[in-house]
Amino acid sequence: AYLVADKAVEVKYIQQIAEKIRTNLPKLRLLVNQTPASFKSQFKKCDKLSAQFAIIIGENEQKSGKITLKAMQDAEFGQKELSFEEFLASMNQFS
Repeated sequence: AYLVADKAVEVKYIQQIAEKIRTNLPKLRLLVNQTPASFKSQFKKCDKLSAQFAIIIGENEQKSGKITLKAMQDAEFGQKELSFEEFLASMNQFS
């Protein structure tokens, strides 16, 4: 999975989310972009790395405390905005 983050979201918040994901899903290989980049370039990198999922954190997600999960290779799953608990349940389905 690749964590895609909006430039407007605080780095500390992104790090907290990444750590929370790693703690709750220790088998998940999570990559986090460490340099500010546009969504477009981050999604290109996500594709290039053949990541199964993009975990999207934008301003709306930061405000709502939710996570947007996009299946990069499963059009049926598509993209969903989820609570953290729903996100964990979704990810456990695929592991």
